[in-house]
Amino acid sequence: MRKWALSAVAFLLMASICFTGCSGTAKASKDVNSLSPAKAADTFLQKTEVINKTEDGVMVRTAIPVFSGFPGAEKLNKEIQKISVDGIAEVKEQAKELGNSAAAGHLYFISFYDSFLDGDVLSVRIYNENYTGGAHGFRWIRTFNVNIKTGETYETAGALFKDPQAGTKRITDKILADIKRHPELYFPEAVQTVEALKEKYPFYLDGQNLIVYFQLYDITPYAAGIPEFAFPLKDLQTKVPLGGHTRGDIRLNGKDIQFTDQVVSNQNGDFLPLNDTAKALSLTVTQKDGKYFVDGKAVKPVMMDGKAYLPLETFNELLKDAGKNGFVVFDGQILRMFADNNTGKEIQLGYRPENEPSPSSQSSSSAAAKPESKEVKKIGYIKKFDAKAGTLAFDEVEWLTAEDKARLKALGQDPEHLTDDYYLYNPSKQTESLKISDAPEYKIIKGDNEGYHLIKTDVKGFAERLKIPNYEALFHIIIKDDKVIRIEEQYVP
Repeated sequence: MRKWALSAVAFLLMASICFTGCSGTAKASKDVNSLSPAKAADTFLQKTEVINKTEDGVMVRTAIPVFSGFPGAEKLNKEIQKISVDGIAEVKEQAKELGNSAAAGHLYFISFYDSFLDGDVLSVRIYNENYTGGAHGFRWIRTFNVNIKTGETYETAGALFKDPQAGTKRITDKILADIKRHPELYFPEAVQTVEALKEKYPFYLDGQNLIVYFQLYDITPYAAGIPEFAFPLKDLQTKVPLGGHTRGDIRLNGKDIQFTDQVVSNQNGDFLPLNDTAKALSLTVTQKDGKYFVDGKAVKPVMMDGKAYLPLETFNELLKDAGKNGFVVFDGQILRMFADNNTGKEIQLGYRPENEPSPSSQSSSSAAAKPESKEVKKIGYIKKFDAKAGTLAFDEVEWLTAEDKARLKALGQDPEHLTDDYYLYNPSKQTESLKISDAPEYKIIKGDNEGYHLIKTDVKGFAERLKIPNYEALFHIIIKDDKVIRIEEQYVP
């Protein structure tokens, strides 16, 4: 169905084009959206069901909203449910086809959400990603916009405007203007793609903005991610009152919450304030003899300005150790936390046998099997390697072969006449800084009378390889738990 490349949790590269100021990294939220009794049904209820485990060779990590108390809630739940059911089934089917291939064991499906209630309009954004084999994976989003008083659904942005023609023209003009200003960021046929939609733009509401989006490969190359265009609601004439809240950068089960301390992201990774994060995830922090414990497990926090912090992934491990079904993700701007608070009765996703209790009702001793950490594979150029600091600067590229016909045609290449039987697409020379694990594995190409072979080497041998004059090799890097655990040189004929 789809293919994508996303760093493991890492998830998560997004190209957002804002026509007003965009917020920076996650910070202590000052404004939170709330349910106003004067505008929304008093019976509105939202819960979350989290699935976080590995089954049939596929890592499944999903956070699914479950709504009730308004017209159309049951229908909305079924449509959201179907996204995960279909997504998981697809990856599991691929796992069967792959058998014992190298990609088997690394397949996954991830899905989580944001929800925003603006007056009477509920806007839900479902983020999905998977890996089904190949050079990289795929990601996509689905959105739902429902009036919780009337049950009316808004399929496209135009459905919200008093004057749909004038409102959508405003959107079209700004999108086309951006393509014209930055043609290097878009496919040559981007304008035609936008025009072909006939102004039927998918959208979601996020605070004081209406966001129009496109999927991967629609109008931009893979490296650009999912392009999004933000339109201030104050500048739009909508048929229902909108734009009354400002979104924050810290969210629990799709909703804004407040932290006393900020999230810190630096060259060493992403760090979350221990006390704030633990409280949000219902984890208990204790101190004894100067040592810290989370639900009885000893931890060694990093102290910043006198406050205790832990790496993001540590919280995912702590949740598993405590038998709590939840997870945390951070995209460099928004911290999202999910914790199962559903009874398991409102929605059945088909992952659990009917007689198996909901994860939220299980004790730590009877919790579901812990999910395995997945590995993520990328290919590209190593621009800088610092063995002492344990870091490298990586320029990811897209490796295409004759099998990627649609993608090659979109890039203006003839799949039947590739010069080198492959094609490298690298529109951006930007690099990302990656941390290397304590005991990484290095493999380089070595030639002899019998041909070329991939052999193991040590850090010294690998560093020497990179110093060869005028030698720019491609490397596969394998990332696990946000660190590079293996580097393998790619043979290029």
